[in-house]
Amino acid sequence: MPVDLRPSGVSKTAALTALAAVAERWELRKTERHLLLGVPESTANHWFSALSRGVIDEKEVLAAPLVERISHIVSVYDLLHRIVKGKDADRWIERPNDAFAGQAPRELLLTGRADDLLRVRGYLERIASQ
Repeated sequence: MPVDLRPSGVSKTAALTALAAVAERWELRKTERHLLLGVPESTANHWFSALSRGVIDEKEVLAAPLVERISHIVSVYDLLHRIVKGKDADRWIERPNDAFAGQAPRELLLTGRADDLLRVRGYLERIASQ
């Protein structure tokens, strides 16, 4: 059976749970999660508060760009754990990287810009394919 990846076919609870798990593994502060999502801090706080209380409104569909962004974030996490073993995978985002002009990937992931997120993902995809 094909998976429905249209925003209406993606569970808001599942998407936010996955993002919360990645943010926790990367030790992001609660005040940084909105940057990863590219949404206002108040919106992220509302969603994650509802998630922690178990009262997510699944009728409220996440916008397609947000579903895509969460997919990229989870892919970055997955790629890292395929390339780097153990806890070093989660620490990788903290280390300055010549591929990003000496910036740590974390800095790029938290700009709120989709192209920076895609830059990190593309870099990891190239490494994983070697």
